[in-house]
Amino acid sequence: MRAIDLVLTKVFVKRFYSENAGFFLVLLGICFGFLKAPQHFELSQALADKPIFYLIPIALWVLYALKVARFCSKVGKEGESIMLGLIDLVGKTRLFWLVARAQINLFLPVLGYGLFMAYVAFQNQKFISVLIVIGSLAILLLGLILWHTRNLLKPKDFRLVSTSMVSRWKPKYYLELYIHHLLSFQGLRL
Repeated sequence: MRAIDLVLTKVFVKRFYSENAGFFLVLLGICFGFLKAPQHFELSQALADKPIFYLIPIALWVLYALKVARFCSKVGKEGESIMLGLIDLVGKTRLFWLVARAQINLFLPVLGYGLFMAYVAFQNQKFISVLIVIGSLAILLLGLILWHTRNLLKPKDFRLVSTSMVSRWKPKYYLELYIHHLLSFQGLRL
């Protein structure tokens, strides 16, 4: 189980953060470049006072969740992810918890700021605001986990698609396999 967790972490989490490093640097610059720490508290207190304004950060969290889902879908369809085709042998419940761990790691920036907003609302004794923030985070995260688990359990077709006649020809002998490799991958056409 530890090995599968490492595979999911390397395939999804590390790759997501490395491919989106620029996005996170710009996001950190915007969020923490313009606002200082007291202003973050004031903004969270203002949102806690009027819970209807939580629709703005929740909409941004939904966009981030769609970004994560799109990335996971893209990586799952790639040819390098062929080892994910056998991940369903782990079992549905174990796979659910492994995917949950990976999705929590992918959703950490949103969870961190959302829990900060819930903490500020709790300090101001705005319990409806706490429920709105925690509930929306839980629904988004659970939706991502269920979607990604279902996506991993779907059978995948990783056959290589080629347009040349040479690559459709299947060799019968080992010597022909080498010739097949040379002709199909070097770009020579007969």
